[in-house]
Amino acid sequence: IIFSPNTLLAHDVGAGKTYTMIAAGMELRRLGKSQKNLYVIPNNILAQWVEMFRKMYPNANLLVVNNKNFCLHKRTETLNRIINEDFDAILMTYSCFDLLSLSKQYYKEFYEERLAMLDKASTSFYSKADIDRKRKSVLHLMERLQEDMSKNVCEIPFDELGINTLFVDEAHNYKNVPLDSGIIRVKGFNKAGSRKCEGMMDKVHCVQRQNNGGRVVLATGTPITNSITDIFVLQKYLQDGELEFLGIQNFDSWVGMFAKKRTEFEIDIDTNSYHLATRFARFHNVPELTAILSSIADFYHVDQSVGIPELDGYTDSVRVGGEDFKEYLKEISTRADDV
Repeated sequence: IIFSPNTLLAHDVGAGKTYTMIAAGMELRRLGKSQKNLYVIPNNILAQWVEMFRKMYPNANLLVVNNKNFCLHKRTETLNRIINEDFDAILMTYSCFDLLSLSKQYYKEFYEERLAMLDKASTSFYSKADIDRKRKSVLHLMERLQEDMSKNVCEIPFDELGINTLFVDEAHNYKNVPLDSGIIRVKGFNKAGSRKCEGMMDKVHCVQRQNNGGRVVLATGTPITNSITDIFVLQKYLQDGELEFLGIQNFDSWVGMFAKKRTEFEIDIDTNSYHLATRFARFHNVPELTAILSSIADFYHVDQSVGIPELDGYTDSVRVGGEDFKEYLKEISTRADDV
């Protein structure tokens, strides 16, 4: 964390991610590399974080931001404290962080940069139709900007808080980002994404733009949960510049380089019929992907077998399905069809 611009802590549950992030943040403060450390924490474990922080650094000056001091009447006061006071760490819950938004000026400059990049885009990498489609998408976002800004719930935008280092705990909760893709009829990834995750991506890139491309740490015990596309999303968070340099910053070009689609029969929920499904099932060019990931990712596997008695074998037990079970299968199959 201290020596790399951005870091992915892919440590198993119980490996000490909280300890690592707290110690790293305080070391960055001590070395003068960061003045404002913001920790984004799931609401249900905020108390554990505060307890751990107090245990490790009893004299640390903490600001804990939760629903009590981020309610409508206290929000601006709390944000002013973040700007004006010198805290060793700001611990903020997901629900409060999701209310923060970037300024209209920030988005305006960002979209103008995107348009300038599209003007310079080489047709050897992208077709004219692709460039026109992307330009249309950016222009649509600029039109939507005015409407979205009117819904802002914070008077002070995120980009004015002066955050030098951003730590996000349980970062897999923010992997459902929109994907600009022409790929269709492939299961396992959602092109639409969610506004919450899109907002996190924008804030991460904002911190990076203000801190020479770095100072973001994502921590998760499950870097890949639903699909291998999760790796692309994590790289977009932490290696957007590297992907752009390699010419694979959009999802379709990344898939062409590193992912393989596979179409095979899958059993339906009623267990009596099959259907064809296409999914991203395998990586290829694994050494190259590993080389890119190794500059940000720190993997740590906990030995789960310690203290568990050895298995002395098992016997498969097969039973004929009774009438009650068959009726139950029909019922859930009907429910699935209705959905």
